[in-house]
Amino acid sequence: MVKNDKLYDKIKRSPNNTSFIDLKKLLEYYGFIVKNRTGGSHYTVTHPKIDFPIKPLAKHSPVKRPYVKDFLNWIDEVKED
Repeated sequence: MVKNDKLYDKIKRSPNNTSFIDLKKLLEYYGFIVKNRTGGSHYTVTHPKIDFPIKPLAKHSPVKRPYVKDFLNWIDEVKED
C-alpha cells in the first residue's frame, strides 16, 4: 500500500513525466479496468463506480498532462467513496 501511495504522490507532483506503465498500475490499484480491445495504441478505462465514459488512454510515454490530471481527479473521486 505504501508503494502505491508513493506512486500516487509522484504522479501528482510531476504530471508531465508520467509513464503509461505507472499510470496504468495506479489506475488498476484503485479498481479501474484498463483494457486494449482493438490491439492498437489506445486503452479503454472503466470503473464500476463511475457511470460516465472515461477518456481513452494512449500508450505513449509520457502521458500528456491533461490526461494525467483527469485520471487523478477520477482516482480522487473513487478514493472518497
